[in-house]
Amino acid sequence: MIKEGDDDIVKPLEEKKKNGLYPYLTGFLLIILITLICWHVEAGNLVNITMLYLLPVLLTAFWWGRWPSYFTTICTVLVYDFLFVPPVFSFSVAGIEYIWTFIIFLFVGFIAGGQTEKLRNKIWLAEKQSMEIRSLYEFSKEMAALVDLKKIIEKFADTASQVLGNGVVIFLPDDENKIKIAAKAGLGTTKGFFNEYGTALWAFEHGQPAGKSTAVLPASKFFFLPLKVNNKVVGVLGIEVVENITLEQKQLIKAWATMAAIAVERVRLTEESNKLVLLAASERLGTALFNSISHELKTPLAAIMGAISVLTEKNIVVSEKIVKNLYDSIKNGAQRMERIINNLLDTARLESGTMKIKTDWCDIEDIVGTALQRLNEILQNRKIVLNMAKELPLIRGDCVLLEQVLVNLIDNANKYSPADKIIAVSTDMSETAVLVSVTDYGDDISEPDMKNIFTKFYRGSHAKTVSGTGLGLSICKAIIEAHHGKIWVTNLPAGGKKFMFTLPREIKNEQSEGIDNR
Repeated sequence: MIKEGDDDIVKPLEEKKKNGLYPYLTGFLLIILITLICWHVEAGNLVNITMLYLLPVLLTAFWWGRWPSYFTTICTVLVYDFLFVPPVFSFSVAGIEYIWTFIIFLFVGFIAGGQTEKLRNKIWLAEKQSMEIRSLYEFSKEMAALVDLKKIIEKFADTASQVLGNGVVIFLPDDENKIKIAAKAGLGTTKGFFNEYGTALWAFEHGQPAGKSTAVLPASKFFFLPLKVNNKVVGVLGIEVVENITLEQKQLIKAWATMAAIAVERVRLTEESNKLVLLAASERLGTALFNSISHELKTPLAAIMGAISVLTEKNIVVSEKIVKNLYDSIKNGAQRMERIINNLLDTARLESGTMKIKTDWCDIEDIVGTALQRLNEILQNRKIVLNMAKELPLIRGDCVLLEQVLVNLIDNANKYSPADKIIAVSTDMSETAVLVSVTDYGDDISEPDMKNIFTKFYRGSHAKTVSGTGLGLSICKAIIEAHHGKIWVTNLPAGGKKFMFTLPREIKNEQSEGIDNR
């Protein structure tokens, strides 16, 4: 962008000449300096004196342009005539040859001054164009690293305003395709900008430049240029103009407008690409969820239907023990389906933010006992070890939701550990929190699984042979965090894993608090 050392490049030549009398006084001082040198060193050698007097003319032309150079040329001729041309100390001349000397000196001085200024102008234009190209290049590199449209447009407006030296405003369309100011720089307030909006709207709707220096609404204070990519208008760039802009300036503005259009279109295409990726991921997730739920519901449903068909078959005689086993199978299948449906409903409530915490005083030991009772059927052949801390305090929370957390953790431990291994449920406390843990001695959790174990629909590498939907642990995490607690899992040194969560001993006493797990 514009750097501190670039001021001499970007400052117009006309501004450099607005230095008052300084160039003229400096030129006159140079004449005095050359005069002193000639008076003491080259007195009498008029040819050398004439050549030396060309130095102030050339220097003033190089530093300040032609008008100071012309002034210096005239003053030089007068001083040269007065001090060195016979008769000295007089403006009269002794011979016609001196008149020709004056004419040639004036001619050389005027030509040198004019040509030097033209050269300065060409150098200034070349440096200015180089600076503009460098600014565009550096800006394009910066834009390549940005993906946020708001930051891109604000950065573009600031940089374009500095490089162009004018106020800049950018309009972008909203969802209803109505343009609004997205960024501005160098303008101050937008008060009274309503009259310019119509010009910007015309440029947006027609895809043509409008405003000052154009045939459309030329009374406007701005030159509006549509931001177009592949003949599609994606916005409008407005440049505040004091005087009519030149063809060169229009080309520069078009270059910046093209840069802005490309940046806006790039962000739009990136957003559309991300939406497509998310849509594809959502479709894959929906398919996986549908397949998983179908399988999960099909298994207990098949068991229930099989048991019912045997019980209702009149031609089949079964013993009371078999009948009891069939009823137990129906009951277990129904309970399994109930857990699946409850997890699905809880997930839906978490997604919609409609699940509420109904705070009350809860006894952790009672919650553990109730959870084990709910799982009594599936844990009947499993050894459960309880390690309850003494004098556990009551905590504020939703007892039903906390019970669901323990049900999910214990059920998870039962599914992912051998049937002959114990499951340990422990409690502990500190000054600020109550700790609850569920330990099983099955397989460890791998490092990749450890990072995603609480992610919705995620199932670990050991879950291929175990039924489940991948919802239970994500629901646990959402419920615990809604109680201002933490939940995590660690592998045990001797093998197995421990799920732990903490609950504050005193949380905010609110009647209801929503959960938003989106």
